[in-house]
Amino acid sequence: MSINDFRKKRQLKRILYSTGALVVLGVIVFFLGHATWDVYQKAKLTDERRQEALNELTRLKKQEATLKEQLQRLQTDRGIEEEVRTKFNVAKEGEKVITITSPQNGEESGTSQAAPWWKRIFGIQ
Repeated sequence: MSINDFRKKRQLKRILYSTGALVVLGVIVFFLGHATWDVYQKAKLTDERRQEALNELTRLKKQEATLKEQLQRLQTDRGIEEEVRTKFNVAKEGEKVITITSPQNGEESGTSQAAPWWKRIFGIQ
């Protein structure tokens, strides 16, 4: 190794370790790090959206199965009759429609409310 080679290496080290070179290297590292962070954030967002889309697909497949069941049921005479009776509250000739309602507060029959505990202890009605 000659002295010129030694001087060239020394000069190269001086240039590489100079403040300007370190600043340029720092700026390059900063921009590369920033770009990497942006790509990471986009990948994370994409994964979240993918998961949401898969959940939506699952929900829609369940809904499709339910709708196919209903469609098959409505393709029979019994299914059509059942749907008409449910939606329009109708009956065939000779049948009667009965509507069952719950009793009002004062009309309850056969149920007596229990007296408070203190009335039961002292025998007060």
